[in-house]
Amino acid sequence: MNDARVSGRRFYGIAEIAEVLGADRQLVTVWRRRSSHGIPAPDDELASGPLWLAATIEPWIERTRARLEDEAAVQAAGSLTPGLVKQAARRLFRLVVLLLEEERRPEQVQRALHGLGQLHDPLTQAIGSLEGSKRSLHDLATLAGMAAEATEQTAGTRPSLQTDDLLAACLQVVPQVTKLLARIDRA
Repeated sequence: MNDARVSGRRFYGIAEIAEVLGADRQLVTVWRRRSSHGIPAPDDELASGPLWLAATIEPWIERTRARLEDEAAVQAAGSLTPGLVKQAARRLFRLVVLLLEEERRPEQVQRALHGLGQLHDPLTQAIGSLEGSKRSLHDLATLAGMAAEATEQTAGTRPSLQTDDLLAACLQVVPQVTKLLARIDRA
């Protein structure tokens, strides 16, 4: 039985969700604010923050815990899993969306670059673990490396890469990543 159900809680707030997941409260707050990672809408809103019934949030906690454990295992083992590919694809697509906006938001682009850049090492280590996908992974890992470099060089300023060049590089990788996602979903 999982920790969430063992806890006997009937209600969860941000702090309780973070505690059960072993995550930072700020991270859970960001997920909730952005409605990301599939977090369900709160059952109620109190002055102290959102409130979820156990029946609403515990299934999500189970799925999220499994995903976080998969991601941690990938980081530790350096092997390619569907979770790593999907995470990299989400970060790539987010960066593309930000770069396609009429009025680019440099801070958001910087965060997206940083997020993609964090996956450079795991992607590089994973090359070769999925037959027929070395080129796709190599290109994605290279792009993640460019993103990591850009964020290291600019700490707090605009990315050093020209955004049009960065967009072109991202758009070249998108079809390969899409094919890789399809291949992983079939496996």
